[in-house]
Amino acid sequence: MTLGGQASAEHTWTEEVLDQTEAAGFASSIRIDNFNNPVIAYGSIHGLNYTVKSGSTWTTEQVSKNMTFHTDLKLDSSGNPHIACIFDDYFTEEIKYASKSGGIWTNTTILNNVHTEGYLSLELTGNDVPYILCQLADSAKTLAIFYPSGNAWVQENITLYGGWESYDMAIGGGDIHVVYENASANEIIYASRPVSGGSWQFEKLMDGGITGGAVSMDVDSSGNPHILIGFQHMWKNGGSWLSEPLDMIYSGMDYLDLYIDSNDGLHAAIFVSYSLIYGQKTDSNWEFEAVRTEMDGDLCSVVADNNGMPHISQFSINNYQLKYHAGTPASTDPDSDADGLSDIWENNNFGDLNQDATDDPDDDGHDNLDEYTNGTDPMDSSDPLVEIIDSDDDGLPDSWEITNFGDLDQNATGDPDNDIFDNLAEYNAGTDPNDPESIPFDIDLDGLKTILMWIVISVIVVIAVIVLIFFLCVKVIDDEASKPQKFVPSAFPPPNYQTQAPPPPTYCPGCGRQSRFVPPNGNWCDSCGKYL
Repeated sequence: MTLGGQASAEHTWTEEVLDQTEAAGFASSIRIDNFNNPVIAYGSIHGLNYTVKSGSTWTTEQVSKNMTFHTDLKLDSSGNPHIACIFDDYFTEEIKYASKSGGIWTNTTILNNVHTEGYLSLELTGNDVPYILCQLADSAKTLAIFYPSGNAWVQENITLYGGWESYDMAIGGGDIHVVYENASANEIIYASRPVSGGSWQFEKLMDGGITGGAVSMDVDSSGNPHILIGFQHMWKNGGSWLSEPLDMIYSGMDYLDLYIDSNDGLHAAIFVSYSLIYGQKTDSNWEFEAVRTEMDGDLCSVVADNNGMPHISQFSINNYQLKYHAGTPASTDPDSDADGLSDIWENNNFGDLNQDATDDPDDDGHDNLDEYTNGTDPMDSSDPLVEIIDSDDDGLPDSWEITNFGDLDQNATGDPDNDIFDNLAEYNAGTDPNDPESIPFDIDLDGLKTILMWIVISVIVVIAVIVLIFFLCVKVIDDEASKPQKFVPSAFPPPNYQTQAPPPPTYCPGCGRQSRFVPPNGNWCDSCGKYL
């Protein structure tokens, strides 16, 4: 998923949970050893750990049992690990340094019984001399570097009232480079001095208050410093500072880490909007892709191996775990003729590899590269290639959102007309998302729901007609039953005297004549032919 203005760097990411003890990975640091394997230093409430991956197996060593929170890891020219970290017992802190040589770990206390701003940076000079940058949480907020001299460690103060958790250091080109936020003056400051010694030189880069703790620095092969700060990339070239924005659609930068590989490729791990994002600068563009979402990815560290593939360690704020992510190319489909078209795609569509990216065999105005990128048939001019731009990645084309709402503030699950059909359903069905009378019956456009709907409607109509007919029939019967009855002579023929003895004569009260009253009810006069 692309999260920035540029195309995705297109990696496939794998994730491993390396440690589930309390506060594991707060905060970790990752590097690549001489065998192209990822190595990670990390702390937890149970101590400082160092873990190495070989093949599919991680081997972990406990460097110290003291409660450890922030770590920074570097490997020297011989591949030996060096770790700077902060130990904490909830009351006092210690700045510690650990190194491994000949299979033996050595732990050194740089400064004890102090309070820090909770973050530090470790760098090695060309001679593998360690330098540690940390801000002390004293009354002056002292930003200082620590380095060995003989058998002791020297504390060299860079500035007072600096840092406030927004600081980092890099060494390259014979200089020590430091960037920090001067909280007292609300400024972002770059400071440098030669590794060999001398005074610090300071430059104001910009006004402060924008970092939120998110700043990271590294140097390229020419010794030029590069800084990621907030949503900007700044670098120095020929004595001048240049800058460019990190074109991302998210806000709320919380944490980031910058790594420059041996080919001067820039890699970034960024925790922003509660998501872990990987960024890579290719040519003149930054590309961004999601590694982890769902409020995960804080306190991240990034490195690239000898093949340029990214590796990230991070602290999970959801469940307090140390997690590791490895990026590999998203596609293993070969392109043996290097024309931008995969061999499989060319063979499937043309039967050979003789087509080029700029060819247009179906003469539809779109070359093979366009057809390949958009998944259309390069041999069928009736297979349309439609460019759908969805810059906010919400499943709704920008043009549709602008046409219906005038902006891109709506999302796929919104329902502005309150007709229980969300915007995505309205878009798929081609109905009006602002009109409650415009209802998308067939949401997925497969015709199924429309057919079912008409079947249901037809059944309802048939049942209604049957009920109406039944009601009308019952009413007619009731009406007929309520009318007065008239005698129809043919309905009751005279009695058959051959089979039934006549009743004795009597006088009819209707005609006054002597008559016999016979069945069916004994009230029919055989003289006048009337029912009485």
